[in-house]
Amino acid sequence: MKTPSTTFDVDAHVEESVHTWKYLDEKYSRRRPIPVTLEGEPALLGQNAFWLIDGAVVPRTVGKGLSLFGTPTSSHHARRKPFAIASQELTDIQERLSDLDRFGIETQLINSTLLNATLSPDIEFEHALCRAYNTWIAEACARSRGRLRWNAMVRLTHIQSAVDELRRVVDLGAAAAEIHGMAGDRLLDSRDFDPFWSEAQRLNIPVYVHIGFESPTFTGLFQNLFMSIAFSNRASLLMGFLAIVGTGVAERFPNLQFVFAEAGVEWLPWLVHVMDSYWRMGQGFFRNDPDFGHSKVMPSEILRAGRIYLVCEVDDELRGALDLLGEDRLLLGSDMPHSESHPNSFVKFRERTDISEAVKNKILGANARQLFSR
Repeated sequence: MKTPSTTFDVDAHVEESVHTWKYLDEKYSRRRPIPVTLEGEPALLGQNAFWLIDGAVVPRTVGKGLSLFGTPTSSHHARRKPFAIASQELTDIQERLSDLDRFGIETQLINSTLLNATLSPDIEFEHALCRAYNTWIAEACARSRGRLRWNAMVRLTHIQSAVDELRRVVDLGAAAAEIHGMAGDRLLDSRDFDPFWSEAQRLNIPVYVHIGFESPTFTGLFQNLFMSIAFSNRASLLMGFLAIVGTGVAERFPNLQFVFAEAGVEWLPWLVHVMDSYWRMGQGFFRNDPDFGHSKVMPSEILRAGRIYLVCEVDDELRGALDLLGEDRLLLGSDMPHSESHPNSFVKFRERTDISEAVKNKILGANARQLFSR
């Protein structure tokens, strides 16, 4: 397939392998994540491969705190996908580039898979895993001749470590700093996170908020896999949006750009309507009492300032998001190579007749190229 030069897939992934941890700090060498493969255990819902990390397995498909991943790639999930294992793991970059060509994608932004869950209660170890991943993914994408960009994984559970890593990954060439809608069990409205927002703004690197299983307490509420993967990881992103847009974070850092990824966009009109309604209550009934917690500017007006981006799904209804964000702030992702991915998104999106060609071209790639041009 001829690959249009404008297409930019802003939400794709790598399925981590043993190579991912080659740069793990030496002090953690005995705690390096170990892939484990099992067979014939029907109680595990078909998940037969796991990472053993600090004596616990990830993903967890039964019990509490559930998640589902296609890594390690010895799993049935990975083996059934329409992508070569070397493409999923990025152990052969040409395999991934061939997949991009096959599905009409010129440039792709790579996110972690495994680090979308909290992997250990040891905060220092978690930061070490992120550092190792960031060094490795920078090296892997450097072999793609510019077609693979990457997001740095950053934990906000220790702010100085996060700030230090932010500075390091900018030098390594990260497109954005990826976080989740919560910082462990903490919401993002706290001023404790301001040094991170401030440094990201100074460095001119976007903050990319992805769905995830980052809160042990929140994820632990879910005891069946359907509810966990359909709601818990997406709900945390919405909580992040509420904190960043509704409680003053985006307002205090007006030059910082935020991207919200892998929850689609159809939730946006509903949530912004609710936020605006209670913002008016804060202005009126609560007389702008700062303890009410609302931003000084109405949330919908913060969106119109043009620093908030959303990643849509190929079949999302876009009218509400276009009304709130404008045509320059929507992006498109495929989720390649996850089981629920839509690798043909860019071909299918081009076939849509409900939006103009000019708007389609912006969402297919022009908006992303401008955002990630740093």
